[in-house]
Order: sequence, then C-alpha cells, then structure tokens
Amino acid sequence: MSIFDEPSLVPLGAVGERYWSALGEIARPPSNDEVSFLHVLFAHTGMPHKEHPFGQAYQRRNGSVYLGLTPGYLMNPETKKLELQGLPYGPLPRLIMLYICNEAKRSNCAKVDMNRSMTSFLREDLMVNTSGGPRGGITSFKRQMNRVAATPITIGMTYLTDRGRTGVATHKPNPAIIQYKVWDEDSLVDKPMWNTEVTLSPEFFEGVIHHSIPLDVRAIHALRSSSMGLDVYFNLAQRLVRMRDGEVQLVTWQQLRDQFAPEYSEIKRFKFAFSELLARVLRVYPEANVTEVAGGLEFRRSKPPVPVIASRRSIRAKISTSRL
Repeated sequence: MSIFDEPSLVPLGAVGERYWSALGEIARPPSNDEVSFLHVLFAHTGMPHKEHPFGQAYQRRNGSVYLGLTPGYLMNPETKKLELQGLPYGPLPRLIMLYICNEAKRSNCAKVDMNRSMTSFLREDLMVNTSGGPRGGITSFKRQMNRVAATPITIGMTYLTDRGRTGVATHKPNPAIIQYKVWDEDSLVDKPMWNTEVTLSPEFFEGVIHHSIPLDVRAIHALRSSSMGLDVYFNLAQRLVRMRDGEVQLVTWQQLRDQFAPEYSEIKRFKFAFSELLARVLRVYPEANVTEVAGGLEFRRSKPPVPVIASRRSIRAKISTSRL
C-alpha cells in the first residue's frame, strides 16, 4: 500500500477484480446511474494525499490556480466544546465530496440529506469496508467527514490584465459546507440508520450547479484506492475537453509533480510512480489523448469520459424521480 492509499480502502492492484471488471464495462456508454458530478474546483487541484501536520495550513498549485486549506473547528457532541480538526487527506474525502456534489447537483438542492443505511452508503457509494476499530471504515469515514466539513477553502489565482500586467485575485476563505449535523455515536449501536445532514454554502452550491464535470462511476470504482489516481482522472476529465482542436500542451514532469504530488522530493521517483498510475487512469478513460514525451506529457483535445447527452439525461432522471 502506498502513501496515497487510505487504510480503510481495499487497495486495487493490476489484478484487482473490480478494476478489471470496470475496464470491461467501460467499453459501453454509462447508464444514468453510472454518471456522477463533481465541482470543477476539485479537478484543478486536490487535497493532501497523506496526513498533514496537525494545525498547519496546506497549499497546492496548478499553474495559475492555488488552493489553500485551513484547519477548522467542529463542536464535539461529548464535550460540548469546539475542537480543532485536522485536514482531510487520501481517497475518502475525495469520494465524500464526489457524493455530496452529485447529490446536490441531481436534486438541485444545497441541503444533502445523508440519512441512509450506513452499510449501504459506505459499501455501495464509497466502497469502503464497514469494520470497526481505529483503522476500520466507519472510524475513517467519520474522521474524514468531520475534516471535510470543518475545513475552509481559499482559492487564489493570477491573470493577465487588459494592459498585459499580472493581476491576482483571492476568493475569501469559505467552507464548502456551512452546516453539518453529525450523528450521535451512541445511535450507531444496533441501528442501521444514521443521522447526518450537510448544507452547502451558496457560493459552493452555485459552483456545483453551473461548474460541475460529469464522471464515469465505473472509473471511480476502479481508481478509488488511490487519491492521486482520482486527482489525475478528475483533472483529465475537464482539462482535455476544454482544449481547442489542434492545440498541444506540453506539461513538464516538474509541473506535474508540483500539481499532483509535491510530497516527492525526486523527480525521477515521481515520474516512475506517475507513469505507472497514468497508464491505469488511461485504461478507464480510453478517450484521453495523452502522450508521454521527453521531458513530460503532451495533452490534446479529447472526448469527455461521459457523453454530454448521457450526463444531461441522468440529471433529468434524478430530478424527475425526486419530485414524485
């Protein structure tokens, strides 16, 4: 298991059953239930891959876009006091945000009611085990869910002004989730249901509705044990589609490391790990036009992983069902 794997997730190697199953299924277009939506923010830059020093802020850069995460506070239901939370890391918070964004997008509602069977939610939606203990699925999920809910997000970017100068803009710190009602730990004993509800901030919800990218759930299943694999898939799903016909972008290994895995101190080690992972991502996104060349990768315009018609149809189907 690598530094990019969450202990509660079952790692998928080259012979993983679900991985190879997903490859076979992706040969056909996704069904309505196999399309999921994610805020484009998480396709530009990602959260930490591994545990970040407690209490310290975190930054990631992708070209002209910067992401800043700051530790936040949550009320402890036992002590009835505010307690500082760590920053989210690994695959789980990425899968959690994918689930929340998808539910908000499909229902067109900023309030996401997560009152479902815990076993169903963890196993079917997040695909993690439901064992107990300090490294079990329930414990890991609760810890990462708390961190996602508590963490404010700051977005910074540089841009060219009309006079050709470099300008900067900062979106003030604002948590994606402005209200978080978490279950009572005691209510989990001998009860299949749990009580968690999240409400997205107006700004984040607007972004979910108007700036989400459609993703193939089967690809998510195949990559779910690797936070960097998910980040690469998310990024390619929006980056390649926005490129112009005939355009070629060369991204160096240094730039790729800074974007996806600044934890690597040696470019050579990063290149080896990234190339291996990229091959796996391209297996589940076969339309991606990515070529490895001397010094880095070349990107060209590609078809989206989910056809536009399929993504629109899935939204209509979910909204129609929610109104019954």
